[in-house]
Parts: sequence; structure tokens; C-alpha cells
Amino acid sequence: MAYEHIPQNIAAGISSVTKNPIHVLMIINAFVLIVGFFMDLAASILILTPIFLPIAMSIGMDPVHFDIMLLLNLSIGLVHPPVGRALFVGCAIAKCSLESTVKVVLLFIPVLIAVLLLVAYVPAVTMTLPKMFMP
Repeated sequence: MAYEHIPQNIAAGISSVTKNPIHVLMIINAFVLIVGFFMDLAASILILTPIFLPIAMSIGMDPVHFDIMLLLNLSIGLVHPPVGRALFVGCAIAKCSLESTVKVVLLFIPVLIAVLLLVAYVPAVTMTLPKMFMP
């Protein structure tokens, strides 16, 4: 990725679309959310962080705030169909059908998205506690 300048190309692509921080965060959140639906959490973190962290920092976002937003985004992907690895694990433990679990989980997806938007656009939600411990 570094040799092919992929992070710089993606940053240039997003910058060519908009320079508004709200829109940049919306693009990042949408992309990461879609990736989270299909990819494993660890692989997504390793691939997406070097791409999107410089972009987030360029709009003035704290790295801790970005990481919390990224993890929340990818965690939503863990419980969201079509892949939803956490759904399979939960169904196996509870010995219930995937269909019944998906019906219930889909009711919580709008709430999770609302919390994601709150975390993304209101930094005080996530940064109050870390700033208490930063020098």
C-alpha cells in the first residue's frame, strides 16, 4: 500500500470530492461501515487505519477519537447481516436460529447507527474521559 501510494490517492480522492470535515467523516464512516459488513475486524483495522487516520487528522480529528469511531463502525459490522460473525457465534451459544436472531438484531441497527453518528460528530462524547488522563 505504501509503495503504490494508496493512502495518498484515497486522501486525494476524498479531498477532491469535499473539504468539509462533516462530509469527510460521512464518507469515511460509510466506507468503513460497508467494509465492516464483509471483512474481519482485525484485518479491517490493519488495512483501514493507515488509509483513513491521516485524512482524519488533516481535518483536525484526534487519533483517539478516530480509533473509537473506527472500532464502533467495525463492531456494527460484526452483528450486521450478511456476514455478521457475532450473530453466528451468538446463535451457536444460545442454540437458536439465525433467522430469529437477525429479526431482533435488525431492530437495534438504527440505534447503533445513531450512536455512531453521535460519536463521530460530537467529540466530547468520546474524548472527555481520555482528556482527563492526558498530560
